[in-house]
Parts: sequence; C-alpha cells; structure tokens
Amino acid sequence: MTEPGLNNGQEAADLRVTQLNDEVERLIHLAAAAGSPVPDRTAQYLRACFKHGDAPLIPPEESGLPPHRVRGAACTDLLTGLRDRQAFDEDFNLTLAHSARTGEAVHLLLLDLDDLKAVNDTQGHEQGDRLLRLFARTLHQEFPVPASVYRLGGDEFLVLLTGDQFVWSELRVTVQNINGHLRASGFQQARASVGHAAFPVDAGAPNDLLRLADHRMLRDKMAHRAKRGLSLSRGPVQAEAGITAEMMWQALRATSSLMSSDVPGEDIWTPFLRAVIAAVPSAEAGTLFVREGDAQVLQAQVGYSDALLGLRNPDATLRAWHGDDQDWAAGKARVIRGRDIEKWSVAIHQHSGSAALVDTYREHGSLSDVRASLSAPVVADGRVTALINLESLSSDQAFEAHEMRLAEEFAAQAGAILAVHHRRAREHARTRELEVLADANFALRHIHRQDELERRLVGESRALLATEHVAVARYDAARDALSLVAGSGAYAELEHIAIPRGTGLTWHAIDGAEVQIVQDVLGDARIHQLTHARAGAMLVAPLLRADGGPIGALLALREEPRTFTELDGRLLRALASAGALAFEHLWAVQQEQRHTQEFRMLADLSSQLSHSEDPMQIARESLASCRSFLGADAAVFNLPDRQAVIWDGTWPAGSAELLTRFTQAEGADSLIKLVGEAAFLTGTAGDFTGAAAWLAAAGLRGLVIVPVWERGVNVGTVAMLWTHALAELPPAGVPLTMRVAELIGRALDREAHIADIAATREGAMLALGLSLELRDFETAGHTERVVALALRLGQAVGLDHAALEGLRQGAYLHDIGKLAVPDHILLKPGPLDPAEWAIMKSHAGIADTLSRRIPTLPDEARQVIRHHHERWDGAGYPDGLAGADIPLVARIFAVVDTYDALTNQRPYKPAWSASEALSEIQRKSGEMFDPRIVKVFCALARASGLPPEHRAGAHYPQKETP
Repeated sequence: MTEPGLNNGQEAADLRVTQLNDEVERLIHLAAAAGSPVPDRTAQYLRACFKHGDAPLIPPEESGLPPHRVRGAACTDLLTGLRDRQAFDEDFNLTLAHSARTGEAVHLLLLDLDDLKAVNDTQGHEQGDRLLRLFARTLHQEFPVPASVYRLGGDEFLVLLTGDQFVWSELRVTVQNINGHLRASGFQQARASVGHAAFPVDAGAPNDLLRLADHRMLRDKMAHRAKRGLSLSRGPVQAEAGITAEMMWQALRATSSLMSSDVPGEDIWTPFLRAVIAAVPSAEAGTLFVREGDAQVLQAQVGYSDALLGLRNPDATLRAWHGDDQDWAAGKARVIRGRDIEKWSVAIHQHSGSAALVDTYREHGSLSDVRASLSAPVVADGRVTALINLESLSSDQAFEAHEMRLAEEFAAQAGAILAVHHRRAREHARTRELEVLADANFALRHIHRQDELERRLVGESRALLATEHVAVARYDAARDALSLVAGSGAYAELEHIAIPRGTGLTWHAIDGAEVQIVQDVLGDARIHQLTHARAGAMLVAPLLRADGGPIGALLALREEPRTFTELDGRLLRALASAGALAFEHLWAVQQEQRHTQEFRMLADLSSQLSHSEDPMQIARESLASCRSFLGADAAVFNLPDRQAVIWDGTWPAGSAELLTRFTQAEGADSLIKLVGEAAFLTGTAGDFTGAAAWLAAAGLRGLVIVPVWERGVNVGTVAMLWTHALAELPPAGVPLTMRVAELIGRALDREAHIADIAATREGAMLALGLSLELRDFETAGHTERVVALALRLGQAVGLDHAALEGLRQGAYLHDIGKLAVPDHILLKPGPLDPAEWAIMKSHAGIADTLSRRIPTLPDEARQVIRHHHERWDGAGYPDGLAGADIPLVARIFAVVDTYDALTNQRPYKPAWSASEALSEIQRKSGEMFDPRIVKVFCALARASGLPPEHRAGAHYPQKETP
C-alpha cells in the first residue's frame, strides 16, 4: 500500500525539515510566553540550524545559546521528525512553571495507535513506519504552533496545549478527524485511542496529570475494543457463562483486600472499584460512594477526574438516583440507559437543591459520555452504607442480567466486609472510649482552675461522643440556678444563659441523679427551649458532689438524624463521675491553698505593724489587702472621735444611705453601739433583722463588722461589706477582719503610748530649760521662745522633719553645760577675766558630754548643743569651726539665740528693739553668722514678724552671751 503524499524519500525529508522549522518557531513562542524572549541573534541561529535539515550555518559558539540548549534544540525522533520524550520532559516542566505564574491551563492529549502491532505483523515494519509518519504529520497539521507534538516512543504520542479555550468535546472531534484521515489514507483499521487531562483542573501534580491522561487513554482503548466486540455477530451469552474464573478471581482478590484492612479508606476502595470494573465486562468507568453521617461521600473513581473525590451527596439524592426504594434497601442493582441518564441526574439533583453537583459531574464526570449506568447499593447492618456505580461509555445496551448479578455479588461482598468493619469499629470505639476515660480521669486531677477543668470536660466529651455541641451547666449557689459555660458548637452562642432551678431536662437529671437522653429536643416538654434552637438528640449527665449537692451537668447535642445510645449515656456518666471527683479534688486543693494564703495574709498583716507606726497607714494597707483577698466590695475603718474614716473599694450606685452610715460620725457611732461588747457581728442579707434591718434595706448583702479597741475602750469599727449577691460569707472573713481590727487597735495603743512618752520627754526638756533660765537669771520664756523661733527659721531654710526635730530638742538643751559653771562666774555682773572666760567657754564641751548620755537624742540636737557658739569667721568655740564646717542646725540656732538675747533684758544689758537687733545681726553677717541664714532670718522678720520688741538699749553688750 502506497501512502498518499509520502511516496519517496525526498518528501519524507521535506516533511522533517518542515516539522523542525515549526519546532523552532514553537520554541521561540514558548520562550516568549514564559517571559524570557529569545534574543534576535539566538533566534537567527535556531532558524539557521534547521533551514535545510543539516548542520547549522552559524557556529554554536556564536549563537548566544548555552551548549545544552543547542543540544536540546535537536531532540527529535528520527523516524517522524517530532520532538522526543526528553524534549517533552523539558518543555512540560517549563510549561507548568509558566502556568503556575499566569494561571493558564495546560492540556495533555495522550494518543496511542491501537493497530500498529497488527500492521507490523501483517504488512511488515516498513508499512508500520509509514503509518507512524502519516500519523505524526496529521497530528502536526491538526495541532499547529503554539501546540507541541511529541512521540514518546513506540505507538504513543503526546500533544501539549496551553490556554483556556480548549474544550474536550472539540478536541475529541479533532482526534476523530485524525482517525478519519488515517482511514482515508488506506489504513482502514487504524485508530488512535486518546486520553485527555488538564492542569490544574484534573490534577495538581505533573505525574498525576500524565497518569490521568494515560488512564483515560486506556479507558478509551477498552471502550473501543468492547464496541468492536459487540459489533461482531455473536449470540446471547448465558448469565452463568458470563461469570468467568478471572472475574471470580478479581472479586476474591478485591474482597481479600478489604478484609485485610481495619478501616477502609481511599487506598482500599480504589483497588476494589478497579477490580469490579475489570470483572464486569461492560464496565469502563465507575464511582464508589461510602456513607458518612447523613451523606454519601465519593471515595473512589476510575475513568474520571480526581476532582470528584470527596464530593458529598445527600443520602436521599442517591436513593432517588437509584430509583426504587425497596430495591435500594434490598441491595438490588438497576440500570439506566441512553439519554435518560443525564435527564434523570439533573432532575434529581435540582429537586434536592444540589444543582451545583450537576455542574461538577458535567465538568469532571463526563455525564454526556455515559451510555449506560449500573447502580448497586451496598447493604450492611440493615441499611445502605455504600453505593457502586458502573458506567459504559460505548454502548447503551451494556450490563446484561448476569453483569447486574455480578455487581450485586460484589456489593454483597462489600456489605459483609463493611459489617465486619463496623463491628470492629464499634469495638475499637469502645476501647478508645475507655482509654479516653482513663486519660481524662488522670488528666482532670492535674488541673488547677475551675474554668480550665470545665473546658477540658467539654473537650473530652466532644471526643467521646463525636459531637461538636457540648457545654457544662455550672451551678451558681448565689442565684440557685445553672449557667452554661465553656460551650462549643451550638452552645457557644448560649454562654452564661441562666437555667432556674426546676427548669428543663438538666435540672431533671440533677434532681434525679440520673443520665437523661432525649432523642427529639424539639418535641420534649422537659427541654429548656432557650438553650436549644435546632432539631436533634440531647444527652445530660449530672455532676454531683459526694454529699449529693449539685456541681452542675454535662450537656451534649447531636443534630438529626444522629441519636444517642445507652452506651453513650453510660460513657458520659462515667466521664461526669470523673469530672465530679476532679471538681472536689480541685476545691480541696484550693481550700488548702486558701488556708495557706490566710496564714500568709495574717503574717503579712502582722508585718505591716512592724513596718509602720502610723495607724492610718496600717489601716489603709490592711483594708486593701483584706478586702481584695475576701472579695468584698468595700472595706471601712471608722474612728468617730477623731472624725477619721478610711475606706477601700467601690460603693455601688444607690447605696447613698449605706455610704453615709459607714462614713459619717453619727452612723459610725450607731455601728459601735450595734456591735456593742460583742467580738463581731456578721451575716448575709437574710440575717439582718431588728436593729440591723437597715443594713439589708440599704442594699447590703454581706457584712463582717468588728470593734476596734484602744486602751480597753471601743473607739471605732472595721467592716467588710458585700453589695453583690452572696450565698455565704467567706470562711476567712471573720478571722481576717478581726486581725485587721486588732492591728489597728495595737497601732492606736502604740501611738498613744509614744505620744505619752513624747509628752513626758517634752515636759522634761522644757522643765530642764526653765531650770537653766532660773539659774542663769535668763528672761522668763527664753527656752520656749528660742525653740519656737528656731523651728520657724529651720522651716524657712528648708530642713526636713528629722533635722527640725533635732533642732527643736537641741534648742531645749542648748545650755545644759552651764550646770557645771560655778555661780560666781555664771552670775557675775561684770566682765570675766581670762581664767573665768576659759571656764565659761568649757560649758559647750561639757554639754556635749552630757547629751551623749541621752541615747534617744538625735545627732542634730547634739550639733546644736556643742556648736551654737561657733563663729562664721572661725573665732568661736569650742572647736573653732568656720563657714560651712559648722553644722547647719548650729548656724541657724546661733542667729536665733543671739536675737533673743539682744531683744531681752539681761543683768548686764537692757533689751534692744527688734530693728536694732536685726541691724546688729546683719552687721555681724559673714563675721559671726552665716550670711545665707541671716538673709533668710531678715526676710522671715519682714514677712511675718518676730517676737514683740522690748525696751531699747543704747549699747551692744560688752559681755558675750554664752
């Protein structure tokens, strides 16, 4: 047979040159589409390479291409002139990378010359080669640039296309045209089987794309062979003859695969479906659904796209697709043929609201290609748990009676295995549930917070019951109601909804101490309808203390059509028991921690007494700590006699009367009387009666009030107040409040004692100063005047509290050393001789020695006593200090002492006026006195005045005031 258009070697060579030139143009186009256009010099080189099908006209080193690119440009099949497998691999990867960047679709057409072997065997290999060249040329003509055509080897060819404009129905017409051209060229039996796959629609990985195209090509080849077999004249085959040994072997092998797996999955169902298709002669493709809940999920497919996997079809939709309800329940197969298939499928899915599924099946399931469809339900445990769909793509007369019985046999085998698996799954679930319970019992005991324990119980319940809708109903003793917490699923929207006592199924379970199961929450009058707005089953397990008191309950909901079993109830009851034990363990641990914290709080309160001497500061800190620890809303300390009120916390709106009673003297007095001689008064709202009835009327919900004692007298109260709802007082409320009152009372006692000591010491120092005045014939009041004036000047200079206290005490005792000076010197009216003056000046050192015998005397006081006769110019005594070396308090007192001596009469001089004294002090500034102190003293005199002036004297005293 002569191939038209290819009758000599020259034409074959011309074809090769044409194909190579087209390949060059395709490469240039592909590079430009990938975003890396070929430079002009390189393009010129490539075109020159294959202009005559010989060696390149331009040396490779001048082409601008890397050596491996030069080699790759010539990866062609010698027989057909098409690109070979190596070239395809490189182009395929480059095309996929371009698709990933641009989103452009990639199409693969895998073609196989079905009768090439027959041509080689019957007509010789030369004729077979001619068929290959003809097929290659026809492919090249039907798929020009930018499409790429490759020969993978043998009788397999590939076409690589890019773009979204390609439709499989049009591509199939093109392949039919190619087959027609082969037959018109003299190869009557020649035909190409074709498989098509698109990226990324059909597959996400390159290997998957090639595998899918190859699988679809084989399906097309099988369909062609089946059609050819049906076209042969053969009589009807008996059903028994149709079940061959090979078919039974396939069934046995598939069943064995299922039996060897504990949990069937995609890796099991796909081989099983392939075995069914191989065993049923007319089957060319198929799908397999497995029930999950109320839906049937597509778990395996053969001959279609993996995009179908995981699709969920309502059980009712597949039941309608099968047709007869009785046949469906009995596992009887049925067949739909011809155009009824798509019509029936569209009508069923649209009626069930699943029109979107129709589009998916049309795009990926080739509905229009199906000629006959066999459906075989798989029945296990009395209900349809899976569905086998087998399709013929070549004949609407496929699936004879014996094939339907064979499919039913496969379905029965699958049903039996699924029943075993279901039983194993239940046993596995029981084991797993016990493990969950054991793990929960262990884990719950190591949780340290109630809210965390509640969340963990919800999580364990969800895992145990396989439902998302779980919550804990927590008992609130203050309100005597249940409150939903830690909810998930439908309960997440119902957080903290209160369920009053006696209302709903939850209280029924708690009061009866029994698990409650309701299969229809909308139809049961015991259901608290505020907590459920959807149809389904409800399970409640009570959480009870060891004494039978309520902790709460575990609630679970399953939406229709799922229900709860008795086993579910037993398991949740066991989990609830473990949870109740965990709650009591947690509370016991918390109680121990509370006691520890109480002891620590008592120790901290005791330490506050040693760290502070101020009763009010102790009261503030103790009230804040105690209120926070007890969870009280407010804490109050009243001391009516001093009109002192210290409170901590927040008073709620509308509690004006309560605030007045606890913060004003009249109310505080009434509280003291209310407490009386009792150690404390305590109670909650229901306890406030009689004289205390106003407490409840004023909005108080809890109270601990304790008297404060000072030197045996009830002088005030300490109170902890709760204005929010309170079922009972905290156990530590009374001891801690009593401790606060005790600490404040002790602080008051200590303050009073210190005040007594201070008053005694003050009186002693004043008495000593007065006695010195009397002995020295000082003007009456000298000691009190210099103390007061020294404090005023010290404050004006900026002394702190400690320095002022030292200055005050030093002013009282500044002349204590004169006790050692003999009277004839101390009281001498005239000038002292040198020996007498030496004795007089010794009194400062003696005073310092005496003052050191007083251990509580501050350093500043001793500085005044020793150095108040020092001079700024260094001419003073006893140490001859000068300038800033003289202690500041001594410099201050020197000015004050001199001023008082000048303005008051002495035995040796009359009193000067204040202005005269100030003038003299200013004159001695920088000589006797610190200029800065003098300046402040004069400013103080001008601003606020100094002690009243006395009789003026004409002369500065000749005798220096000691």
